[in-house]
Amino acid sequence: MVNSLLKSLKNLSDVMLLTLFFLAVFAIIGLQLFMGQLKYRCIRKPDLESEEPGKEHHLWWGKNTTETFELTDDVKGMRREFLNDQDNWIPDADDPIICALPRSPGTRQCPEPSKCLQTDINPNDGYTSFDNFGFAMLTCAQLITLDFWEDVYGKVLGSSGAYYIVYFLFIIFFGSFYLINLVLAVVAISYEQEVLSPQEEKSGLPNLDDDGDECSFVEEDEYDPVDGENHDQNHHGDGELTKRPEQRGFFGALRSCCCCFNEPLANSALGVDPENGTMAITMSPT
Repeated sequence: MVNSLLKSLKNLSDVMLLTLFFLAVFAIIGLQLFMGQLKYRCIRKPDLESEEPGKEHHLWWGKNTTETFELTDDVKGMRREFLNDQDNWIPDADDPIICALPRSPGTRQCPEPSKCLQTDINPNDGYTSFDNFGFAMLTCAQLITLDFWEDVYGKVLGSSGAYYIVYFLFIIFFGSFYLINLVLAVVAISYEQEVLSPQEEKSGLPNLDDDGDECSFVEEDEYDPVDGENHDQNHHGDGELTKRPEQRGFFGALRSCCCCFNEPLANSALGVDPENGTMAITMSPT
């Protein structure tokens, strides 16, 4: 098995380059579509009537991040601290609600009187994110390996909308069902060749080339224009037989057709081989 993996590295390198290119493309698309969307949470309404001194929640409550530019730095810091406090998030079972702003079909909305506001924290301790290229690549890798991919699917659709299901259709079908199976197919083919090679040597079966085709050999006689005799290129002076591989492809087929339908030349003598009854062409020197 180890030898099979080592021999498959050459073919796997091409497949891995294709996989990395696929991940990079979908990571860039995810950056454009979902950047910052997974940071929205349903925030409970603070008690505005019993505010502590210096906790002027009424100055920023209900305002989104883009609407707080007129606040002082102290109020902005207080707002950020309140929003990033997970005790102030509205939970849904074990996880907080990831909402959407603005509203669109398929998104999750916050129950009253809570508000959907943007925090600084991404889900799963910040690892599920499309805010930069590195984490986007990591999230796409999670999707194509189907490792708890439905969690990312639910969070993204809840924060962006049902229209983005097309993104997941492409990345799951082409990434998981095609690229991952392509990697497994390369390893399986290498393992099969590694297992069959010793068996073919012992049983005398014909060897297979890299494409899985059978390697066949033919014996040929070539005409020597110097002495006018046919020399068997497969035999040498010591009487041993050396086989040469038969030509394949277009030129091999063309050569076979020419051998079958070749017209006799003017300076050639025709005869019939008494053993197999085939036409033999003996060429004389010019």
